[in-house]
Amino acid sequence: MYRSILVPLDGSPASEHALPWALSIAQQDGTSLHLVRVHMAPVPLMVGSELASDVVMDDAIRTAESSYLNDIAKRLSAASTIPVHHTLLEGTPIDAIQEHAKALKNDLIVMTTHGRGAFARFWLGSVADKIVRHSTIPTMLIRPNEQAADLTARPFIQRIVIPLDGSDLAERAIEPAIKLGKVMGAEYSLILVLDAVENIEALARLKIHEAGAWHPEATLAKANVYLERVAHRMRGHSLIVHPKVIQHGSAAGTILDYAQTHGHPVIALATHGRSGIKRMLLGSVADKVVRGATMPVLVYHPAEAT
Repeated sequence: MYRSILVPLDGSPASEHALPWALSIAQQDGTSLHLVRVHMAPVPLMVGSELASDVVMDDAIRTAESSYLNDIAKRLSAASTIPVHHTLLEGTPIDAIQEHAKALKNDLIVMTTHGRGAFARFWLGSVADKIVRHSTIPTMLIRPNEQAADLTARPFIQRIVIPLDGSDLAERAIEPAIKLGKVMGAEYSLILVLDAVENIEALARLKIHEAGAWHPEATLAKANVYLERVAHRMRGHSLIVHPKVIQHGSAAGTILDYAQTHGHPVIALATHGRSGIKRMLLGSVADKVVRGATMPVLVYHPAEAT
């Protein structure tokens, strides 16, 4: 179902934690992997009144970066029959990765985001933030840990959790979630946290007002009808879907708690890309979900979203 999967790397052990996930998806789907790294040229030196670059140092860095990609590709090829390609890119990381992905028609990006401890500040984390803001290609963000990535591991997905808030934008996460879920044989959970959407304009139609009063029972019933309608539409594609309205709790915490207690999950979110991930579904809630999740998060920025 995927044409090819792109994995950006930066040479750090943290960035390699995306590889087992990408390889597992590629194996299930029978598609290819494309590894990329953006060449980091040395900082020019001031010679007299002019800037001068160290050509010898630049060539050495370029050789090391190419060797790194080649080594990773060989290790992946030894662990799988999936075709693995690699390219050293030039330019700014965001532009180079996006342009390469479009040229290759990659339809999934798998990359690590900010880690913890020693991995908390590696550069690819900030690149991931910008990729999900600007790229229209679904991006699966992986949280690295302190251990070296096991390239022989084959992580799997049992459930894809899709938080909804009644808006069309939130529902745009459903299509890429279905695509990933079909490849990995996953079930789906649609969740709506009422506390999170009480004042959201997108859910105004779920509220019944009489003399300025809000009736929780009626809103709960409307929310259940809404989720069941979305679930029914998905079940028409022979999918297993579990709708769940949660009445109380902080939005981000509730979403994460639900995911953590329901098998091996992925959380799927849609964004319109304004001001990074801070303005995704449920406002700043999605930012907290992405940064607080220990499980992968699939983020999608529709092309027409502004």
